[in-house]
Amino acid sequence: MRVRVANKRRFTISCCVFALIIFNFIFAVSKRLSGTKDITVGIELTKSSVVLAADKSGSISLEENEYFKRYVINTRNYIDNVETEEYKEFINIHLSKSDIAKLSLRGENNQEVKDVFYDNSKGNLIIKFKKSFSENNFVYIDKSNKKKIIVLLSKKENPFHHSIALDAGHGGEDKGANVGNIFEKDITLKIANYAEEELRFKGFKVIKTRDEDRLVPLSEIGKIANEASADLFVSVHNNFNTDSIYKGISTYYYAPNGYQQKERIRFAETIQKELVKNDNWEDRGIISENFQVLRETKMPSVLLELGFLSNPQDRNKLTKDEVLKNFAVNIANGVDNYLAEDKNKTE
Repeated sequence: MRVRVANKRRFTISCCVFALIIFNFIFAVSKRLSGTKDITVGIELTKSSVVLAADKSGSISLEENEYFKRYVINTRNYIDNVETEEYKEFINIHLSKSDIAKLSLRGENNQEVKDVFYDNSKGNLIIKFKKSFSENNFVYIDKSNKKKIIVLLSKKENPFHHSIALDAGHGGEDKGANVGNIFEKDITLKIANYAEEELRFKGFKVIKTRDEDRLVPLSEIGKIANEASADLFVSVHNNFNTDSIYKGISTYYYAPNGYQQKERIRFAETIQKELVKNDNWEDRGIISENFQVLRETKMPSVLLELGFLSNPQDRNKLTKDEVLKNFAVNIANGVDNYLAEDKNKTE
């Protein structure tokens, strides 16, 4: 049977509009079922992704320098593992909603932050950090506080401008100085781990002689630093004396036959000045000593004696994580200050 249409043009337009509606409906349904990303917002950002606004009471804080952006996610609960996904442009961190009380971002001076998003459409919480470069980005739990997750995002393709060899004294069967169940080898490893985080944020590549409870022979320590062509060497120790009256901090250096004498003395002075800035430590100054790790390293090097385990006041401070973290910050500042002075003298 032949159907007559009074207005063929109007009929054609209506058919096109109807077909377009059907096409859009089918596309939207298939997109939802397949989980296709919304490219109008950005790679790995779905329509449910929301940018975090800066907030003074935020659960995420931002600190940055010329090398890295450092985000700190403050959680309610202790975190043992960080579940992450890394894509070309984003790092995704998966958390439970119970981990964070209030999801908001506190930037320096409460500035607007445009590269952090969250997505809670899947029942759990996904925090998305936009990368500037694909390499040299880090996510880890703060070693001094397992309620903090650290995200370091590189602001340069290669953010590392110098390398530092970091030695945690003793280890394994060599417990170092000890009083009761307080062992030097454990304290020095904690300080070195904290210092690694602070140095990295400042743009230093860190070479550690050990990152676990094991003994590294003295003959190997200098070799590790030399083979890495490190710019500086720092060995971390705690002191002990049979007389408990002795206390405080000292920095040791060695300049055999005047080798790098000015540089080694200046490095020791610079780092000693930083080490005594917090926690009311006695300043015992810098001392020249023929220690093997100082004698065999080819770069300016120091050995730090950070408090006496034999002294009750020093020992009490050395059991506190906040004190050890202050040591780490001050070591990083001392390294930074020394190299800044060195740079200024050559310009």
